[in-house]
Amino acid sequence: TTGIFQLESRGMKTLLEKIRPDTITRLCDVISLYRPGPTRSGMTDEYIRRHQKTVEYNVDKHIDAITRDTYGLFIYQEQVLAIAHDVAGMSWERSDILRKALSTRNSSKILPLKEEFIEGCLARKIETEYAESLFSILVDFGRYGFNKAHAMAYAYAAYAGAFLKAHYSLEFFVSSLNNNLDFISRLNQYLNDVKMHHIEILPIDINRSELYFSIDDNKVRAGLALVKYLGKKPAKGIIEERKRNGIFTGFMDFYLRSRDKGINIKAMEYLIKSGAFDTLPGTSRIELLSVLDEVFAIGPNKIKSARRDSEGSLFREEAREFSIEDLMPKNREPVKPEDQKNDLEMEMEATDLFLTHHPLDIYAEEIGQYRIDKIIDARYMEQVSLIAFFYKLRVIKTKREKEQMAFGMFSDQTGNLEAIVFPKVFKEYSHLLRNNTVYLAKGKMEEGKIIVEELFLFERLIRDHA
Repeated sequence: TTGIFQLESRGMKTLLEKIRPDTITRLCDVISLYRPGPTRSGMTDEYIRRHQKTVEYNVDKHIDAITRDTYGLFIYQEQVLAIAHDVAGMSWERSDILRKALSTRNSSKILPLKEEFIEGCLARKIETEYAESLFSILVDFGRYGFNKAHAMAYAYAAYAGAFLKAHYSLEFFVSSLNNNLDFISRLNQYLNDVKMHHIEILPIDINRSELYFSIDDNKVRAGLALVKYLGKKPAKGIIEERKRNGIFTGFMDFYLRSRDKGINIKAMEYLIKSGAFDTLPGTSRIELLSVLDEVFAIGPNKIKSARRDSEGSLFREEAREFSIEDLMPKNREPVKPEDQKNDLEMEMEATDLFLTHHPLDIYAEEIGQYRIDKIIDARYMEQVSLIAFFYKLRVIKTKREKEQMAFGMFSDQTGNLEAIVFPKVFKEYSHLLRNNTVYLAKGKMEEGKIIVEELFLFERLIRDHA
């Protein structure tokens, strides 16, 4: 139920697994029960037991028709109205006054209404003891009663979302991703959900990507707006140029046709790192980055000349004049694999996301052998044990003692988590601490961050247990 309105929190997912609602009415109950009042009072657990038929219970005949659907439990404010009206004989207007008094816990208003309630029950030949007990239940219920009309509207919205996710998955996922572009942690969670549904996420492509996430050949294609430092206006300019004059045939063709779209050298660098040019013929990301300064040094007059000839074949000829190969040193040494940044790491740097794959994906089998927590659940916990990719390492010295400590980010397929390594722990693990590395980390959670207490290189753990 990730991405479904009202149903995507960890606690709600657990509740859904226990109740497994099969009707809108039952889903309405679940939404109403997943609140602090019913949970703390024990009502939610009692509802689960009765629903699962693990306990026996009796419902008094006076309230059976009103509470039959909720297993004899009071969940909704509308049930208070029905009890006051049907059992105590109060008018609907007086019943609503009672409902309001109970919800505000205003004793000065409740006491006179209690007398009216008891008298109404006696008039209907209901014993005083039972009437007193029933009113006490209503008073206690007033702390957490929920409006059923409100809950039912939520239930219909949730069901509609679940229906769309099940039957129009691609459209649902694209919409969910685009609605959360400004929330990186949530985006990571949704991207992982897309992959779990066996839908492929395609990388940013200068010739295929739209501005935002889009559907491409029954897959999800990442959009240009994800690239840092690019900006929406230049990204729109790229798309318009591509639609007007055709796809880009090479890196220099792109540069000549898009240089006047407000794309500066920083934006171009991050486009390269995002993999936007990987499908174009030519050189690798690292080689494109190595000549970027030379590319941007090409004079504006030559670019204008090429632009003037863009209607004819001279434009393509001009693009070929500025070959990437021509800009590279003739006697350059070939790029060694160990000198190149991992493409995934570049992707993360350019977008703050692992779009197509996650560094942990290759360790799926090994990770399955450990009992660990997920980052998405960490904020609910006091102590956590994570297997995660560590990046954005930053080492500083404390102002007072001049001791070294570190900051960084952990990432798994469910999200990102800020990490702090205080001086004492840093001193113990500094020889292991490095950027772009997978660790088994243990620590305590404080204000949404992990305070690292233990750190183990995951690859070393794999070797030691081989």
